[in-house]
Amino acid sequence: MPKSNSCCESKIEKLDFNEATVEECKSLWLRVKGVVLGAFYYGYFFIHLYGGQLALWLGARNIVGFSLLSAAILTILTPLSAYIDIIALIVLRIITGILQGVVTPGIYTIFSQWIPFKERSTALAFVDVGANSGTLITMLLSGILCKHGFAGGWPSVFYTFGTVGLFFSLIWWYAIHDTPEHHPRVDSAEIIYIQNNIDAMREARKPKIPWLKIVSSLPVWSIGIAKFCGQMGLMAFKTKLPAYMATVLHLPIDENGTINALIFICLIAGMSVTGFLSDYIERRKLLSKTMSRKLFETISYLIPAIAIAAIPFASKNETIVLMLLMLSMLAYGFHVGGDNPIVVDVAPDFSGSVYGFVAAFGSVPGFLAPLVIGYIIDLNPGNPLMWNYVFYMLAGLYFFGFLVFTAFATSETQSWGTANVLKCNKLCDCNNLCSCNSDV
Repeated sequence: MPKSNSCCESKIEKLDFNEATVEECKSLWLRVKGVVLGAFYYGYFFIHLYGGQLALWLGARNIVGFSLLSAAILTILTPLSAYIDIIALIVLRIITGILQGVVTPGIYTIFSQWIPFKERSTALAFVDVGANSGTLITMLLSGILCKHGFAGGWPSVFYTFGTVGLFFSLIWWYAIHDTPEHHPRVDSAEIIYIQNNIDAMREARKPKIPWLKIVSSLPVWSIGIAKFCGQMGLMAFKTKLPAYMATVLHLPIDENGTINALIFICLIAGMSVTGFLSDYIERRKLLSKTMSRKLFETISYLIPAIAIAAIPFASKNETIVLMLLMLSMLAYGFHVGGDNPIVVDVAPDFSGSVYGFVAAFGSVPGFLAPLVIGYIIDLNPGNPLMWNYVFYMLAGLYFFGFLVFTAFATSETQSWGTANVLKCNKLCDCNNLCSCNSDV
């Protein structure tokens, strides 16, 4: 005999999956999945603001290594938390977000000390390529593990990728050091080359983060706003595109997954090409650094704005719609030559902190995009025309991000962007690498 609605509602209010029927569990999951999926970004957003500062205080190698290790452990514990209670799962995801929020600011801090400016765009592009490739591989393998994996299927996803994270954290501790001077396997000639080709100073003391200058900087805000607009589109595609292809284009689930993967392969391809192209332009001095950053940002925002705005007019032609979606993601990949490397350009010595601030804008769409799009679709459930409003909104955001970045962003190093500290004399010889002289 089916349970009463009142019984079902009481279980939903208590967030109790353990005693609910299958149908009640489905109903409950529909109500709480947005909170669970967004929980990661709640912690991720707040710690992003301080990730760069923590990297300077505690060492980027230490803070990122600890994050990778502890997040891998929490990933392995995720199925256990889900079995215990939905609240435990949400709390665990928030903590995981907090831990992961320091990773990219820490990487930017390391890059500012390691990557010559003529190789910067390529190196930073690899970060985004790696992140999105990881997402793509995880999406593809998760489906296989859920169907054929161990421990009941879906838990094997967390056990597998958590274990991979543990091994990678060990590789990180072995291979990465904060500066070339501290790395035991970098020779003196390479150290001198890096010292002569980076903007960041070799710090003799921990600098004070100029937070007031950062949060009041118009170029920094323009980068943050652009990242927010771009990530709204990207997160909309990541979280809602399968639903669009199923309900509007009526694609079967296997074809849906394949096309979704192709769209993100286009994104990765755009990123991979752009890093090399951006550095080539800089080495050849074909454009000023600011013009180069704005060129790539224009491609990555203006083309998606046009392509996405055209989708409602081609909604009856599945092939054209898919081509527009792939074009928009291919073009968006070009942002790795725009709003990514410009962070280090603006503030070489505080790039981790600046990135943490602007990336906080970019993390908001992680929970905002699904909520906003869900609200629009729910205004008239079952009406595919509601998706047109979603596409117009995303196109408008891309266009707004393009306008703000091209109007106010600059690659000029800001007056507060370098620390007033002692730095190593770049004319030192190989046998006296770090006999620091005062420049102040």
